Amino acid sequence: RARLGEKYTECAEQILASVQTSLLTLEQRDSDCDIQMLDIIAANWKNTRLFFTFNHPSNTLLLPLVSRMLEYANIAVDIELDSAFVPEPLSLIVAPTHSELDNVLGLEYDSVESSKGVDMTIDGSVIKSGKSRLYSAKDTVRLFYEAYNATSPDIATCRFTPAYSPSSQSLQQAA
Repeated sequence: RARLGEKYTECAEQILASVQTSLLTLEQRDSDCDIQMLDIIAANWKNTRLFFTFNHPSNTLLLPLVSRMLEYANIAVDIELDSAFVPEPLSLIVAPTHSELDNVLGLEYDSVESSKGVDMTIDGSVIKSGKSRLYSAKDTVRLFYEAYNATSPDIATCRFTPAYSPSSQSLQQAA
């Protein structure tokens, strides 16, 4: 039985082709947008972690996006947005990376075999999150499957944050 890392090496051409396909797809989508981000993603995907998980970008993407939105709206700002002063708002969960996959992709930033997450309690179909903690890659996968299985077959109902209610005074923090 081959190790996972060996599988990455065997599939290197397919993996690299999927990156190029993804960038081409983004280029097509970007062309229909008033505010485009392809240039930042294409220039930085190898040298810095751009996403913590699917659809959770880092400040490397968020801060230029905000700057471009302000510019597009003709809103002048006297300060420079700098990641040194802005905490990462979407880093509640940080997926692990795999060093062999990183090698195939030629990534220049460090691999992290463990992941950042939260303590999780499943009560029926409700997922309650607790304090931040680290998980092994294997435990991360197991917990995500437990969360998906505990919710309904409709994954759209799976949430870690409370639903918005206009009648509520404030929203609770997830962690």
